[in-house]
Amino acid sequence: MTNRNATTWLDELPCIDPGALPAVFPDSHGPALDSPRATWRKTQHEAEDRRGASRARELIRRLPARDESLHYLWSGQFRHATIIGVVLDLAACPCRLLSVATLGFDDRCTDLLLGELDAGRIARIDVVSSIYHQAHNPTQSKRLTDELAQRGSRHRPAKCHAKVLSFQFADGRAAVVESSSNLRSCQMQELSTISGDPALAKWHAGWIAEVLDREQAR
Repeated sequence: MTNRNATTWLDELPCIDPGALPAVFPDSHGPALDSPRATWRKTQHEAEDRRGASRARELIRRLPARDESLHYLWSGQFRHATIIGVVLDLAACPCRLLSVATLGFDDRCTDLLLGELDAGRIARIDVVSSIYHQAHNPTQSKRLTDELAQRGSRHRPAKCHAKVLSFQFADGRAAVVESSSNLRSCQMQELSTISGDPALAKWHAGWIAEVLDREQAR
């Protein structure tokens, strides 16, 4: 017969106070780098970006036709944001709208996007990122929001885990990059598909715009 009053290991477990648990999304995250370190890292990153762009151009040799998709397996040799410049180079045509969905990004990604806007290669950019990134990198998130707004473009964090680059070019062509990779660098193997379907590009631009409209209305 089982003794219902017997003590088990479950009775020894300590009680947890939920109020004492750390926040999942803290208000700020990470100490700032000192100036010498920041200067050194910027120089290193610029060199890495140049090598990464060269490697991306070696792998992405052409854009897909309207009814074609190209599939790639990356091995962490360059950051995903590098693909933006490569696609623009291959298109040799201004992009009237670049719609972006990403889990995360960093200041180098922001610099790249702003540079393409200021150079006139992209007329407008819509970006949806994740609230997770905003919670851990609030300064980066606010900077992208403010800088894009000054250039007639938009960024808002949302409950987003999608990774998309949707290019709509002035001549009617399109390029859509659907990927497992975020804009910033990572050392993992990643899969990407580049499609040339204008209807697909408009579809991605549509839902990204809807998310931005909803978040701006909050």
